[in-house]
Amino acid sequence: MDRSAKKSWIVFLSALALVLAAQAEPRMPGGFEAQWSQGRNNTWRESGTLDEVYASGVRTVAACLEGQGYALQYDIPMAGGGRVLQQWEKDGERIIVMLWETKDGRTGCSWGVSE
Repeated sequence: MDRSAKKSWIVFLSALALVLAAQAEPRMPGGFEAQWSQGRNNTWRESGTLDEVYASGVRTVAACLEGQGYALQYDIPMAGGGRVLQQWEKDGERIIVMLWETKDGRTGCSWGVSE
């Protein structure tokens, strides 16, 4: 392989690695409205709401993450009810998800990377 072809392969593989890294981020379900997002250097990456009641929102987020290949590792209900902290894993990557019932009856949701 000549030098030009090697350079082209390196550029192609670098671009592919960037695309795959971007896809490693979990996607929240349709209807998720992000109030804020952080960069990859922060533990918490995104926080927002789902326009669903709490019990339905918890099921929707679970189905969405399972559909992306994540497996639930821990599900920790918080004192007082209406809040749960979860850890999900996919290919060695662990994410944490916090779900809670908002004052207006919707589902609050934050997620981040567990290191």
